[in-house]
Amino acid sequence: MMKKTVPILLLFIFVIVNLYCLGRVLTDYTLLRLLSQVSSIGYYYSLLFLGLVFVGTGLVCFLIKPDSVVTRHFFYLMYTSGLAISVSIASSIDVSPAKEIEVIASSFAPYFLIRFFEFFPSSTKPRFFQYIRKVAWLLATMINIVFFDTYPDRLSRSPELLQFIRTVVIANVCISLIACICLTYLHLKKNSSKIKNQLSILIASLIISFLPLIFLSLIPEILHLASVPFFFSLLSIVLFPITLAYLLTKQEIIDIKMSLKPIVFEILAVLFSLISVNGIFFLIYPRTPGSFYRLNGLMLAVLAVYNLIKKIIKPLVKKEWTSKEHDIEREKKIILQQILNGQHLTSCGRLIIRLIHQTVDINGACLIWKNNQTPRIIYKSGIFADGSLADECMQYLDHKRNEHRSETMNCHVFPLDGDQGNKGWMIIGQKTNATRLDRNERLLLEKIQSDAIELLTSTEALSGLDRELRETQNRSLSQEQFNRALLINSEEEKRKLSIYLHDEVLQNVILMANKVEAMHDEQMIEDKAYFEMKEIFMNGIYEIREMSRELHPFMVEDLGLEQSLQALKRKLQNNYNVVIQTAYDLSLKVISKRLAVQVYRMIKELLYNAIKHSSSPFVSLSLKSLDHTLIVNVKDKGKGFKLPAGLSSLTQENHIGLITVQKRVDQLGGRFDIASEEGKGTSVTITLPLERSDEFEYQRTAGR
Repeated sequence: MMKKTVPILLLFIFVIVNLYCLGRVLTDYTLLRLLSQVSSIGYYYSLLFLGLVFVGTGLVCFLIKPDSVVTRHFFYLMYTSGLAISVSIASSIDVSPAKEIEVIASSFAPYFLIRFFEFFPSSTKPRFFQYIRKVAWLLATMINIVFFDTYPDRLSRSPELLQFIRTVVIANVCISLIACICLTYLHLKKNSSKIKNQLSILIASLIISFLPLIFLSLIPEILHLASVPFFFSLLSIVLFPITLAYLLTKQEIIDIKMSLKPIVFEILAVLFSLISVNGIFFLIYPRTPGSFYRLNGLMLAVLAVYNLIKKIIKPLVKKEWTSKEHDIEREKKIILQQILNGQHLTSCGRLIIRLIHQTVDINGACLIWKNNQTPRIIYKSGIFADGSLADECMQYLDHKRNEHRSETMNCHVFPLDGDQGNKGWMIIGQKTNATRLDRNERLLLEKIQSDAIELLTSTEALSGLDRELRETQNRSLSQEQFNRALLINSEEEKRKLSIYLHDEVLQNVILMANKVEAMHDEQMIEDKAYFEMKEIFMNGIYEIREMSRELHPFMVEDLGLEQSLQALKRKLQNNYNVVIQTAYDLSLKVISKRLAVQVYRMIKELLYNAIKHSSSPFVSLSLKSLDHTLIVNVKDKGKGFKLPAGLSSLTQENHIGLITVQKRVDQLGGRFDIASEEGKGTSVTITLPLERSDEFEYQRTAGR
């Protein structure tokens, strides 16, 4: 709860600060006159909106996944950048506390940029990047010390001092940007094509977003050269938060599912309305700033009220239609499920006829489908059930195509026309109340007609090819792909169970513990009983947390493989009094999250196995990327053992962990090698393919 409270509080501070500064500007004539010399009120509003876009993007991504260190630093980066942008114009005309806030935010934004890239993308970072992070922190701290050292006496802040602070801030931004671009460029040489495409987008975003601002506005301002106005050079920076949010989604750090088409349409409709009304208004009335803002404010209020009324009335008007459509979709899903379960045309026809009866109150229906150009009745109901009327209709319609109402047969006919011509007919009897089909009923039946064509065609094809398809699938689906799919599904189930334990069960236990504590504070529970219950709750909370971590190591998804293994190393050394030597040479490889989780599980099992069986005080772990493979080696100098002919016999010697690791390696398409000799220790080497794992993960993600 506290994790979500902090960003909400920071957002509240952002709003309060900007409202205060805006109020000061609008109510002070002197400030308005100064503002007109450096900018305009329209530019001020635009920068407020731009800052809100930054802060809003960071807040949304953080609230989607508040436990992630990546989204946390992304929020801080977006917040400091957005805050500095939003108060920049107020700071330029010396509105307090805009200048102070701008200095704090703009000085620490480069540090949070470095900090964010330290975790994104998840990989080993070169040593120079850590040095630059420290430099960014020292420069930000120095800027604030110099600036606020003169805070009691603002008159002592000479133009030279402010120019020096501005120069250091710009230098800090430039150093951080160059470091991030260089780091991202180094990753391009080491990773798969999918990762390279994402990193190329990231580099392009950094360049397009910040270079215009730095080279067209900030640097010329320091050198007293002609420059582009700050507002115009800042427009390109809006690409930066959008690109980062997109890449966080592609890296599966957050999951944003949004349909942009209706949103874009609504925005264009609002812009068109505003432009049209403003154009007509200013052709008749004089153009004054006051009238412009009043008119557009009124228009936005009218559009908001209209949208609200539409959302209230539309469900009432469309209630019956929506209900019918939902019924159709639900029945369609049932029909599709029947098709996938191997049901034939008769079962599919029965479900379609049932759907027709649920949609329109009629006295009967009949479904005719052509098999090798020969029509046959696949299902009938009501007045068609005895067969005579259905046979008559089939003979009559064998030469007809268009939908019509036959007075002779007293029914409605809907042709089922596919890509290869007429495939059959859907015959609808009369309504039980003897009225005609209204417009909505006809539209619903036409929807069923189009769905029936699709479903029956698919069923016919699937019925004929079902056995051949199963045989083809069995031949084409290799054992390796099957094993990987099984491994991924198993891991996903563990992940869901871990989330359920942490977010549901654990929170309920904590809530119960808090209630017991509150009852004890009110002296409703004796001390002895309270302490016993508290101990039980604390043990339960600890066990649930440990079980959640065992089921799925979320730390690997958040921090990456290397830092997660370092945490595991510290835990094992503290708990088992053993020294674990580690060596990492991953060469900036970005390892997919699914593969990283599996590697972490295998290494954890091997380390526990070495500590338990080898009796060695030293265990070494090495990870190395070579070409397109990841090589893992765990070695100890303990007791060792005699290797049997097959690893399956290790179960008799209580080495189940090694068999588990081997099975997991086989599922990932890797190689498992073990060397051991009595008295000389054991060495386990795992070789896993990197590129194929990335491609397989990409295919699985794209197929969802």
